[in-house]
Amino acid sequence: MTGGEGEVGKIKAVVDWDKKYHRGGVKVLWKSDPGLKTYRVGGEGCVDVIYTRMKETATGGKYYPDHLPVVGKKISI
Repeated sequence: MTGGEGEVGKIKAVVDWDKKYHRGGVKVLWKSDPGLKTYRVGGEGCVDVIYTRMKETATGGKYYPDHLPVVGKKISI
């Protein structure tokens, strides 16, 4: 697997994760690897990569870790 702390990549597409989670993944092109890799960003309640910056204004690109559910923990709404 590519990536890891300090690695730099570019998000090339926002995709569905496992055909169940709409926009729950991203395809990333890492500087250290020529192939596209797919990672979760909300799919299955998990985040595999962390967004750190963007060059242009966009919407929907950020996430807040405290908004993600804790697996196995009941919450009241």
